[in-house]
Amino acid sequence: CVTTTDRRLLNDSDAVIFHARDLHPNDLPPPGQRRPHQNFVFFLLESPMHTDLKMLQMPLFQNYFNRTMTYRLDSEVVNTYGRIRTFNPATIASSVQMNLTVKNRTAAWFVSNCKTSSQREFLVRNLSNFIPVDVYGSCRNNGSNQHTCVNRADCNVMLGRYYRFYLSFENSLCPDYVTEKLYRTLMHDTVPVVYGGANYSLYLPEGSYVNARDFNSPENLVNHLKELMINDELYLSYFRWKQRNTVELGHLNGWCSLCRLLNDRNDAEKKSYADIAAWWSGQLTNQTCFTPPPTSLV
Repeated sequence: CVTTTDRRLLNDSDAVIFHARDLHPNDLPPPGQRRPHQNFVFFLLESPMHTDLKMLQMPLFQNYFNRTMTYRLDSEVVNTYGRIRTFNPATIASSVQMNLTVKNRTAAWFVSNCKTSSQREFLVRNLSNFIPVDVYGSCRNNGSNQHTCVNRADCNVMLGRYYRFYLSFENSLCPDYVTEKLYRTLMHDTVPVVYGGANYSLYLPEGSYVNARDFNSPENLVNHLKELMINDELYLSYFRWKQRNTVELGHLNGWCSLCRLLNDRNDAEKKSYADIAAWWSGQLTNQTCFTPPPTSLV
């Protein structure tokens, strides 16, 4: 497959990718201009909570798209922020080595979006009443310890060296919405504490993460984290998955899947999305985002 941003090649392209957050109705090919062989692909990585659904409800977009490429598992092309790959069965990596004497800080959180529909900021505030949470970024009013690090690479090294947990809290509680922060954490030998709307068992190895929504209160979650702070053997068990698995970061797998789809001569049938806004919001499949979030935690 070859990609291009040259609009002069529009009519010759097998697929035209439309990034939904950058759509402008006056800057789109007319619906009738789509060639019979073409795929008009609805592409998005942000959640419906950060999408202009009213614009997508415009008559222009009725039956406009015939493919979807998003993080959602019911997309024709699933494009996630990362993935876990299993080694060849004959290959078993050595156990993870880390200095737990130095790795004595409890939890870190890198954040720039301070007000979210998931209300994760309130969960962090509640956790901070029981354990130290070091916050890196621009959110200053949650009562937690404030810190800085120079750049992403330095932050990741520091995270893996000093912290037992990273708060991988999503800004939206939407089905299948899992972002890059989770995969980055797994790459740097820190246990992610997840809070989101996804079924994490579909993405991560068993015993590799702590799901905040498995606990009925912040205090119960904290009690579990405290146990992992003092029980090194139990903490290290959260890294056994690394003996047979590795983390791949990025969207390459999604783009390769799209390329395979375009080259599949047996996949001539395309969908027609009469109401892309209803599909994307989850109304058609009863997969809407959680608003408000679980009050027992926030």
